[in-house]
Amino acid sequence: MADTAKHAAEEAAGQAGRLYGEASEAARERIGRLLGQAQATGRKTVETLEETVETHPFLSLVATFLAGILVGHLLSRR
Repeated sequence: MADTAKHAAEEAAGQAGRLYGEASEAARERIGRLLGQAQATGRKTVETLEETVETHPFLSLVATFLAGILVGHLLSRR
């Protein structure tokens, strides 16, 4: 009976290890995919921003100036 319990415990430990390995690998793959998507989105956002600044430089300057005033106002309220 002790041998049966020991064998069952070893089998359960082995199965738990395999499940942990599979879950870890799945998590790594998902993180890799999400990181790739985030990088692609970031690149696209930067390209769009660069295009907007090149197309409308004065408007971009005014928008940046106004954003700076807004941030300054919000920070001064603290």
